[in-house]
Amino acid sequence: MINKINRIITGIVISFLSIWFIIDYGFISPKNDYVAVLTGLLFLVIGFIIIFNDKEDKIEEIKEDK
Repeated sequence: MINKINRIITGIVISFLSIWFIIDYGFISPKNDYVAVLTGLLFLVIGFIIIFNDKEDKIEEIKEDK
């Protein structure tokens, strides 16, 4: 249960920071930086993978059983 909460919090933080990075450095800055947008999208995907990764919980359950 703790692992799931930590995973959700970490994923949300990474997702919000990447959205902020995309908006601030990609679109609001005077010079549109497409590398910042692509980097932000990469970290956004990583954040969603962390949030929705249920296999990690199954691995932790296996380790706790032993």
